[in-house]
Amino acid sequence: MTTANFPPASRLLSIQILRALAALMVTIAHTRYEFALKLGLGQTIPEMAGGAAGVDLFFVISGFVMVYGSVGAYGQPGAPQDFFIRRLIRIVPLYWIATTILVVHVAVNYTNLAAANQSVGTIIASYLFVPWPQPNGGMNPILGQGWTLDFEMFFYVLFAASLLVRPLIGVAGLALVLILYVLVGPYLPLPLPLQHFANPLLFEFVFGMAIAAACHWRVRLPKAVPYCLLAIGAVGLAASVQWGSEGSLRVLIWGVPCALIVMGAVYSESTFQPGPIGRRLGRLLGLLGDASYALYLLHGFVHAAPRLLFPGLIDPSRFPWLYITFLVCLSVTFSCVFHIAVERPVTRWLRRLIIGKGARGRPSAQLSGAARS
Repeated sequence: MTTANFPPASRLLSIQILRALAALMVTIAHTRYEFALKLGLGQTIPEMAGGAAGVDLFFVISGFVMVYGSVGAYGQPGAPQDFFIRRLIRIVPLYWIATTILVVHVAVNYTNLAAANQSVGTIIASYLFVPWPQPNGGMNPILGQGWTLDFEMFFYVLFAASLLVRPLIGVAGLALVLILYVLVGPYLPLPLPLQHFANPLLFEFVFGMAIAAACHWRVRLPKAVPYCLLAIGAVGLAASVQWGSEGSLRVLIWGVPCALIVMGAVYSESTFQPGPIGRRLGRLLGLLGDASYALYLLHGFVHAAPRLLFPGLIDPSRFPWLYITFLVCLSVTFSCVFHIAVERPVTRWLRRLIIGKGARGRPSAQLSGAARS
């Protein structure tokens, strides 16, 4: 039987590796899409819609980490406020910086907001993580991939409320609320932003929460099962790499395999002992996992840099896959350096400034390192 003694959230290397994988999947898919759309190379570069499943992997991981890393905070005084403040410190600064860069870009390069498919309302809503209609009818913020952060913030608000009660009630209650919201929300007279969140993608947070609950309440699996779950999830996800999907079908095609991967990875971590090379590779992937948020938000800016700094020097159409590989490697390198040199120290400084040294003495400080990451 697998051991039920799972490591602390801050030491779950499998989650960091999966974060790295998710960010790489999205980065590669966006790079391919950029070439197909802007450079007209869609015929020479195969479709990689399945790379967007990195988002689904992020959602499952988020549901898992929030519960797994916050078990000690349920029912503690001040836990909801402390949790939400920590999430804001982690998420908001880099997102606002990236959003502001794009706002400046629109102001400089477009005659009016409508020409860039934006409005004053969409820009303000982007900063507030509120879905808002674009002139063309879409609901994305000005930083396209920020739509996932809208869903994350919605989940964080509800999760913070669930910390008011004991773990069993909080986890089960929140899961029930999310499921009912998806099933009933589309039929309620809700404001448009709240209707937007009544999306089957919320089930993926529930998947992650269920996995964390299984770990916390010591659900045991035969030793071979986690590796089988990993294999089934990986094969299922690989089989969908050429597919695009939305709505409830997306949750089945991408969300379920991602949940199997997360569960298999977490459960196998308690029994798998890597060798020296495996440990070094794990540390490298762990660093990329730490930098995954920066990679997710900033890779588009890195893609644009070579064309802006060295126009005409490289013809991407001659060696498209080579150039895609170069851009992905450049994005990964820049994100890791940015995380170490900027993101991590700024986050620590903001925590000291806003939360203060006394935060560790509060019951809500039982939020683990992974919940803060």
